[in-house]
Amino acid sequence: MSKIIRDYRKEYEVVEARNGEEALGICRESKVDIVFSDIRMPKLDGLGLLERICEQNPDTRLVVVSGYSDFAYAQKALDLRVFRYILKPIEDRMIGETIRQIEEDIRKDWNIRHEREALAEHLKLMRPFYRDYLLNKWLKGDCTRSEWKEIENLLQNHGSGYVIVTSLGHPESEDGGFRYTAEEWNEIRWNFRMWMNETLQSYGHVVSFFLHQDTNMLVSLVVSSEGTEFTCGRLRAGLQALADNLHKEYGTAIAIGVGQVRQDLFPSVREGFRTAEIALRCRFYMDDQKVVCYSDIENRYSEEFHGSFPFEDEIKPYIFGQKPFSRAGMEQLLESGLKRLTGNRFPDPELLMDHVRGHLIQLLHSIQSIIPEESASRLAQTVNRKFHLAYVPSYPRLKKQWLDLLEEMAVAVQAQKENKNNLVMERCLHYIHSHLGEEFSLEDLAQKHYYNASYFSTLFKKYTGMNFTEYVTQLRVETAYRILLETDKKIYEVAQEVGYKDVKYFIKLFKKHYGLTPEECRVFGKGRE
Repeated sequence: MSKIIRDYRKEYEVVEARNGEEALGICRESKVDIVFSDIRMPKLDGLGLLERICEQNPDTRLVVVSGYSDFAYAQKALDLRVFRYILKPIEDRMIGETIRQIEEDIRKDWNIRHEREALAEHLKLMRPFYRDYLLNKWLKGDCTRSEWKEIENLLQNHGSGYVIVTSLGHPESEDGGFRYTAEEWNEIRWNFRMWMNETLQSYGHVVSFFLHQDTNMLVSLVVSSEGTEFTCGRLRAGLQALADNLHKEYGTAIAIGVGQVRQDLFPSVREGFRTAEIALRCRFYMDDQKVVCYSDIENRYSEEFHGSFPFEDEIKPYIFGQKPFSRAGMEQLLESGLKRLTGNRFPDPELLMDHVRGHLIQLLHSIQSIIPEESASRLAQTVNRKFHLAYVPSYPRLKKQWLDLLEEMAVAVQAQKENKNNLVMERCLHYIHSHLGEEFSLEDLAQKHYYNASYFSTLFKKYTGMNFTEYVTQLRVETAYRILLETDKKIYEVAQEVGYKDVKYFIKLFKKHYGLTPEECRVFGKGRE
């Protein structure tokens, strides 16, 4: 038997035993892949040997070689999961075929085991992501009954608790991009989650996960330990220390909102999350605090304004130069106006930002006819792009950026006032030519361009060489002359097209200018052609 196997697989290490006990000892000391055994052997028979090997190493392939064809032996061999039962006399071909089949079986078994191990490793790696997926669904109220059970197991037990929401700011590099690569930032995020859990573990059972809609937002659920009393002061100190260490280590700034304590966090997690978000948003008004507890702002937070202030009416005279613009005076005006608007409370920062942005857009609309188009476009881009919480993360920063933009508007208007008369006159003339058939007056155009009527009249005459009425009359009559020659429109239609409802008055003006009535002028003009 040994010779057949060695001839068939020269690379195999083949070990022989004289009896069952010796064979069992070899199997104990070494990992044996295949055992060929007879049934009848001294000290320990074949079936007893195979039974003991099955107990020690179930992966060993067992082959019985025997002269016994009794069914009882075969049945026992099957119970022991013997790979093959070969009857003597032995044929070389049969041994070779058996070895090939065993090799194939071992190969398949190894592949299956390897796939299972790879799958187990993959599931191990995916477990945190699946857990985050479940918790995100739970926070939105989308969980199935079975998923609720899984989340209950994550929280371990019901009890009072609270939600903490942390916003991580990715620090910028000197060139304005992000300091860390995506892989580096991911590692920082996961490290921070671990540190947050370590910081909070003395307060109870902690589960932390990142939001899917904002992967830089970490949500931590704390189910209080029995006998642990929530104290915002102690918690704030621990979280503040964590924030300081993170900034020192990575240059990363964080903001933390601690929600309202809930009697049973499990069924009221969404309300707990809402109050944590509110606390985080209200850090906008408490820029010197890295950690804000809901209890700090509960009595001041508001989802609407509790007052009003006409920002546009109050600020416009300073922008148009009707009152002297001073940065200190404007800052005082904004502060006073904001207090009246908010009622000295904390309205939702997004609400306040929308209000300021709307006021700036209206103010910009009122000066866009004065300042160059390029300046108006640039200012509009600043309003639309930068007056958002992502760019203005705090109340002091909002006031500064607001003040900067107002000052820029005032400077732009003043610069145009110093040398804008020609530009305004060009716009005025363009308006007159475009609206010739409409009623308008010098006072209308002066008001449209924010000029005193008397001063506007002086500028107009200086620019055109004639007064306003003369210019408009001449333009209307000359335009009427061209229409008369180029069309067959009736006289009253021509009069209306150039802005005269009274046909007799139109004919009088026309004759005064050309020495002919409109009809005579048409006949004479066509006759010359």
